[in-house]
Amino acid sequence: MNQISKKIFARKDNRKTSPISEEADNENIIGWFSNKFNPAFGWSVHPLTAFDIAWFESQNVSTKGVLRIASEKGLSIAKFNFDKHQVAFFDNTHYVATDEIKFERLSAFEKFIFDDERTATKIIASTLN
Repeated sequence: MNQISKKIFARKDNRKTSPISEEADNENIIGWFSNKFNPAFGWSVHPLTAFDIAWFESQNVSTKGVLRIASEKGLSIAKFNFDKHQVAFFDNTHYVATDEIKFERLSAFEKFIFDDERTATKIIASTLN
C-alpha cells in the first residue's frame, strides 16, 4: 500500500474494497474509511451519482469533497477534507426538518484507503480546487 499522507493510503495491487452494504452500488466502490467510532467495519466510499449531483446543484450546494458512503446500517453522503483528515456526515435530521442540505461538524477520520492511486489523486485534487 502506498502512503499518500499520514492517514490516507492507496492500494497498489488492484484489490477492491469488499462491499459493506447490500444497498450500495458495489461496482463503483472507490475506497474505504473509518473513524474512532467505527474502526473495524468503517464505510465503503462511492462516487456521487448523477442524481446526487443534480440534487446538490438544485440547492446551490457545492459537491467539492462530497462522496456517497455505505455501512452495514445503510447509505449516506459525507463531505471530506483530505488536507485535514476530516469527514462531516450528512445531517439527516436537519434535512427531514428543513429540506435543506447540511453536514454535521467535521471530525477526524482514522484511515482512508483508496482502491487505486489514480483515483486517490483525482479525488484529492478535485477537493483542492
